[in-house]
Amino acid sequence: IEQSVQNQSALMIEDKMKEKLKSMRTADGQTGRTNYGVHRTDLCVTYPDKNANASQCSTGEQKALLTGVILSHAMMVEARYAKAPLLLFDEMAAHFDAKRRDALLNILQNLNTQVWLSGQETRQFLEIESQAKFLSIDQNKIDHQ
Repeated sequence: IEQSVQNQSALMIEDKMKEKLKSMRTADGQTGRTNYGVHRTDLCVTYPDKNANASQCSTGEQKALLTGVILSHAMMVEARYAKAPLLLFDEMAAHFDAKRRDALLNILQNLNTQVWLSGQETRQFLEIESQAKFLSIDQNKIDHQ
């Protein structure tokens, strides 16, 4: 997709996308999925500390880069609309070392929004214990701690 839209106006790109999506409708129906679209595009991100493309980074580094993109977008939305989006980080502590996890928790504390964090171990969130509400789910029941 990226190659086919370079140096074209947004309206021209939109018209081409509409036509292509329309022409793919039958094939999409037969396969039960959308075979063409922006969801099939890779985001190119560079990790500046290593001057490396994200595809060449470790899984932890890739997750940190993606988290940075998400946080940057949330900060941009907050700056533009004076309200940040609700954030959900599922099992983030399992993917970060202690240094990255602590840095993320510090950033999240300074955002003016609600943040949901899931995790298997409460101890990974002790740094924010005074600002957080902990919930446990067991046997499909929520326990308010």
